[in-house]
Amino acid sequence: MKTIKQLILAVILTACSNILLGQTADSSEFCGKHFMAPANCQTKGNMIKCSDYVFTWTYESLTDLPKRQKELLLQLKSPTKISVSVVNNDLVGYVTKIDTYEQLLIIGNINGKGVIINLFMNKAIKTTNDLPECVRPYIIIKP
Repeated sequence: MKTIKQLILAVILTACSNILLGQTADSSEFCGKHFMAPANCQTKGNMIKCSDYVFTWTYESLTDLPKRQKELLLQLKSPTKISVSVVNNDLVGYVTKIDTYEQLLIIGNINGKGVIINLFMNKAIKTTNDLPECVRPYIIIKP
């Protein structure tokens, strides 16, 4: 039940971001970088949904970010910390299993913006090569 609530919250947040940011269906802005979503995927605001993954991100005020991070981490079941770089900003990511999906959660300050990033995949997330091709230029999993 908690998993479903998390997914619903992620969808609501990304839908709100779409309205506020006015993004087009094919193009997305991620932490100041613009890119085209893969042709075989659906794009809605700050969400890219493909057959084998869902990638979402929301912007949060820097003052609220520590509280949101604490709330979100309490919801994760046995998260594994990993070192990541997001648009050349070193951060900590958390990998966990939710139902049949692997989740990568990254929360942090990226170029002066508070960002919450979620990637849900139907395979293990261990290295950068495990990430979707369109995500790899922006998120790097460090050894």
